[in-house]
Amino acid sequence: MNKLKNTKIINFWSYKLSEYRKTNWWSKTASTSIKDFITIRTSNTILKLLDLTKGENK
Repeated sequence: MNKLKNTKIINFWSYKLSEYRKTNWWSKTASTSIKDFITIRTSNTILKLLDLTKGENK
């Protein structure tokens, strides 16, 4: 099951690693302009970003 969390500055999408297949969606995504506005990061990076933005999301 996928989970999506939206904030004012971050959209966080999580998934089960065992079910993840980049080839399922990346080839279509990479051929559109949205590729210039997204980044894929690990949970450690997301946690650091959340820590850095504490207080900015109110």
